[in-house]
Amino acid sequence: TKLKGNKFFEVTPSVVHFSGFSVDHVHQQVVKIVNISHVTKRLHILPCQTNNFSIHYEKRGKVAPGMAEQLIVQFTPHEWRYYFDSIRIHSEDENLLVPIHAYPTVAPI
Repeated sequence: TKLKGNKFFEVTPSVVHFSGFSVDHVHQQVVKIVNISHVTKRLHILPCQTNNFSIHYEKRGKVAPGMAEQLIVQFTPHEWRYYFDSIRIHSEDENLLVPIHAYPTVAPI
């Protein structure tokens, strides 16, 4: 399992951070998985394992060269604490891992 990408796909951002969140609000970020190879490739995206994170995307089956699969990562915190999960992506080469971190921040004085 690799971070950032393998010889077929590149993930941007390679790590997702939700900082300074509001409790009981939905926060979201976009993750792109770009096919950097010269041939059409398949990928399979596994869902997050915790209830606080979810992934939404339009499953295309195959991703053409230069094209991207766009994921919307949603985070809904129910308390003020650190959260962690990951997006797991299976491809023909090595599998990919996109860590997701969510943490509260204190406003400066």
